[in-house]
Order: sequence, then structure tokens, then C-alpha cells
Amino acid sequence: MKTILLDNGHGGVLNGVYQTSGKRSPMWNDGTILYEGEYNRAIVNGVMEELTRLEIPYVNIAPELTDTSLTERVKRANKIDNSVYVSIHSNAGPASAHGFELFTYHGESDSDKYATIFARKFQEEFPTVKFRSDYSDGI
Repeated sequence: MKTILLDNGHGGVLNGVYQTSGKRSPMWNDGTILYEGEYNRAIVNGVMEELTRLEIPYVNIAPELTDTSLTERVKRANKIDNSVYVSIHSNAGPASAHGFELFTYHGESDSDKYATIFARKFQEEFPTVKFRSDYSDGI
């Protein structure tokens, strides 16, 4: 069984200060702001809970609240064999912005198979959300 490597990207809130410059929504009418790193962490925590329940091995690549660079996160991930890297990344745009993205690296690989599964599950869970797909490599 492959180990799932979870990457929540961006920093969290440490001592009341958001750790990633920018990467937040505008202030909404109710006064709230969505911080991408905090939202990503909430999603990753839920995924870890489900993986634990299913007894699927996983590693949180960036558990610290500081903003860990992508280079460092990938370096950590590359040390773990027989794994699948899943980067959870939210874009906190204006209320009119919405969407869902999946990216894999160039060339046919297992990543494409996993991305297809994620896309299908997303469409099952959120059938009314617009979903565009492009299965080409973009080379």
C-alpha cells in the first residue's frame, strides 16, 4: 500500500499572525477573511482523520505553522518511497471566484490515475459545481 503524502501548502496562524504574505481572501461583508493556509490545514486534518479510520498510511509533509517552501516540501516528500503526493491548495479569491483544479506532472504516470479518481469523486460529491477538465499533458 502506498503512503499518502499530504501537503497543506502555505503557513498557518502562529501567535495570532498569519504566516504567508497575501494568500487570503478580501474581507467579506461579515468581516471574515479566509486564510488559504488555515483552510488547507482544515482540509488536510479531515483527510488525515479519514485515512486513519481507513488504516491508510500517511505523512503530513508540512505540519509546522510556519510557511514551508515548496522546495522543502518536495525535498521531504522525495525521501519517502512508494508514496503518492497530494497537495491541498485553496485559492481565497473574491466570493464570485470558484473552482477545483488537479495537476499532475508531464507524461503518463500513476499520478494521472489518482487524479482521475479524485476528479470523479469530486463530481460525485459536488454534482452541481461546474467542472472543466483537460486530460492532455499540455506539452
